[in-house]
Amino acid sequence: MSSITESQLEQPQPPAPPPTREISGFWRRSLAFIIDFTFLGVVAFLLSILLGDFFAHLGVWGGLFGFCITVGYFGLLNSSIDHGQTIGKKIMRIEVVDKEGNSISLGRSFLRSAVLCFGLFPNWILNHF
Repeated sequence: MSSITESQLEQPQPPAPPPTREISGFWRRSLAFIIDFTFLGVVAFLLSILLGDFFAHLGVWGGLFGFCITVGYFGLLNSSIDHGQTIGKKIMRIEVVDKEGNSISLGRSFLRSAVLCFGLFPNWILNHF
């Protein structure tokens, strides 16, 4: 039998390798996106019931309100504040992370969300600005 010497115990052990992550496939990400927009649609419906007159008075600027809610939802939840997971991503067990496997910053998440939402609201943006 071999014995472990005191000098062997003092040597630092190499760090454990980070857990391997797998990039989520198209369909899982699409389903998470559909879940998120279903949730946002329910929120929009409830807001229209509660604040319909307010939104009617806003006119075309009501779309900007929806844009801000959508950017805020994705910007906050996809960041490190909620571990890179919107409601849909939590259900589908997906996280938004950087190359090192860390949740992305709030600023980076908001930038990503704004770019995403420009693609979702092109008619409103082009017709009102």
